[in-house]
Amino acid sequence: QLLLNRGGGIVSDTSKADQSAGGATIAIGLGGTGVDCLKNFKKEVYNRIKADNHDSKEASIPEYNHIKFLAIDTAADSIKSDKDDVSDDYAAIDSSEFLKISVADITAALSAHGQLNRNVNMKWLAHEPEGDKEPITIADMKDGAGGIRQAGRFAIIHRVNDIMNTISGLISSVTQDHHDELSIHIFAGIGGGTGSGSFLDICYIIKMILEQMALSGSTTVCGYFFLPDVNLSKQEINNNRLLKEQIIRNGYAALKELDYCMNFESNGDQWEQYYDGNRYTSNLAPVDLCHLISSKNIDGGHSRNAYQYAVNVVTDYALEFTADQGGKFGMKQHRSNVNGHVSQIKGENGALHKYSI
Repeated sequence: QLLLNRGGGIVSDTSKADQSAGGATIAIGLGGTGVDCLKNFKKEVYNRIKADNHDSKEASIPEYNHIKFLAIDTAADSIKSDKDDVSDDYAAIDSSEFLKISVADITAALSAHGQLNRNVNMKWLAHEPEGDKEPITIADMKDGAGGIRQAGRFAIIHRVNDIMNTISGLISSVTQDHHDELSIHIFAGIGGGTGSGSFLDICYIIKMILEQMALSGSTTVCGYFFLPDVNLSKQEINNNRLLKEQIIRNGYAALKELDYCMNFESNGDQWEQYYDGNRYTSNLAPVDLCHLISSKNIDGGHSRNAYQYAVNVVTDYALEFTADQGGKFGMKQHRSNVNGHVSQIKGENGALHKYSI
């Protein structure tokens, strides 16, 4: 029986790379754009990297015990395949790799003011009118967070126990006999509701889990955050004035928050949030390596098929550290090089240079 992946055809194992020796990888996609990137990344892992059972004589689904995938979204259909017939699409995100975090009755949940006031996890939430400020409103979460960042964050905090258990389980699974190095790649768009509202919390939830598991020192957390122009490169979005303005506003707010957190070392502040009733603080940046993904070229114009191009660039980049590099250059060496280059840049007017564009 032949198993065809999304692109069709057969990729010989002789043309595939070995998995990173002694290393493990977890890829997490947040929100619609993040999940799109995750789907692409998983497809290319299956296309380009040898499975654990690649030399098995029996036809079987490829197994990657030290490479795991997790999609987190408020929209139930975000993991659906782009192709009509998915019977052979063994590289698709399956239900065991998807954590749907939508809130069943979001209107009722946001209206339970007494309960929310007593919930330390939700102290940040503006759920009641305050002066001339109106509380957030959203009819339902059937199709996602409606582009509302607070709704996306509410969903994450509301389901934080499930999220923590799932991520902890993945980390335990991939590091069972791979203790040298763990890479966690976080893909998220910052112009919508779910990804933009949740990406910082997910970063710090992961940091909290790594600290609890004593794995912080052997783990590199990489963030790949898609800028608003990636979504605006889609003509149907760019032609919708209200949606376009919303994406730009969300992206601006998310970038301000990201830049402030990346600069804790200089501004002296820290992250503080209650997760599942437990207070967590950190004066560290949300990610070790931060990548801001644009669909524009050096001249400021969009590349052809810009959205997919941006997703492909991130996929190729992350795959470099998922495949074996012959022991010559891996994530540790790359991280050291980046930090070395950044330290030599003189920041002016409080500018931060800890980003790869």
